[in-house]
Amino acid sequence: MQPTIDKQATAIVRVLLWTFLCLPLLAQSADLAREQRIDEQISSMILDGEVMHLKDGSHPFLAIYTKTERKPIRGAALILHGRGANPDWIDVVHPLRTGLSEYGWNTLAIQLPVASEGASDSEWVATIPESLHRVEATLAYLKQQGMQNIVIVSHSFATHTIANYLAGKPDKSVRAWVAVGMPPDDRYAETDTVTLLRKIRIPVLDLYGEQDLVNTRFTAEARWAAARAAGNKGYEQREIPGADHFFTDLDGLLVSTVRAWLSKVASGNGTASGPR
Repeated sequence: MQPTIDKQATAIVRVLLWTFLCLPLLAQSADLAREQRIDEQISSMILDGEVMHLKDGSHPFLAIYTKTERKPIRGAALILHGRGANPDWIDVVHPLRTGLSEYGWNTLAIQLPVASEGASDSEWVATIPESLHRVEATLAYLKQQGMQNIVIVSHSFATHTIANYLAGKPDKSVRAWVAVGMPPDDRYAETDTVTLLRKIRIPVLDLYGEQDLVNTRFTAEARWAAARAAGNKGYEQREIPGADHFFTDLDGLLVSTVRAWLSKVASGNGTASGPR
């Protein structure tokens, strides 16, 4: 009997050891080396805004904080890039982070986790939990700076992260969400934004282009119906004529549309005691 017990014990130890060794690989879905290269490539090239690094409890991540010179300060806008991009991406992100700062908003654009080059859709979906940690850490930082009127503007794949965040227990300081080019994907619960919209109550601007991605355009009616089912009277949907997924050559129109909507749904003094 003893040899059998020893064999079983040895098998259990091997399984536990294998699990222990593989846990870091299973938990780490993002490509940190690739993210570091992005950081190094763009940090020295930022002309508008302050380059900083925030921490979410595990890894520091790049952020660009642009303070408005307008008074009074309306609040803070957290700006999130799409899949594989960065916090100063030329399309959508840079125009919004610099443009909104000219109209009374402090903007903070952050680097979201990136999957390895050539990663599958499921590998990208696996980065969403880490993105949520970064969003929560960034919101905490903005509140430390005295920001009490916070809005979120996300583009493309980042809309999945924010849909998950707002469908849960969002911070009460988050007053509105602008979702630019939202691409629902019902293959995964984390990217099924049509379903997630049924749980979101804060004002939402669902903004997309006439020439946007196919699934963004074709699910527009379903997204509208989901928001109505949630009783979200602050949900608004707009299709911009001639715009593609990146609002190419329409930076000014993008900024003015977002600015005007935010002024309507999230106006007022955005600080508790002024920025620190």
